[in-house]
Amino acid sequence: MYRKAAVSYRSKTDASMHISEIQKQAHELTQKHGWHKDNVDLRFRHLISEVGELSRELLRYASPAEPKKEIDRAVGYEIYDIVWNLCELANQLDIDLEPYFLEKIEINRKRSWK
Repeated sequence: MYRKAAVSYRSKTDASMHISEIQKQAHELTQKHGWHKDNVDLRFRHLISEVGELSRELLRYASPAEPKKEIDRAVGYEIYDIVWNLCELANQLDIDLEPYFLEKIEINRKRSWK
């Protein structure tokens, strides 16, 4: 699961955030609402549902009548929901994502892209 070290949430003006912070927030919200009783299969279905919602929001870019800023906000929220669900899925599987993310960053840096 996420690192249980003291993690403070960033202020609204600090745009940087660690994946461990999102995992911690997901864990706390899940506990608060009793979602921790959901199993991995159900959490995965929630994730797929959010991907569908993102797809719907992306279609709005084809409409020139809507302000781009509003669409950007809606798309950003759906992407957050996807990341949140991925983090909660990792929590349910007791996986701390941060070290794996850092490891994968290094793998990709050295990878030859064809």
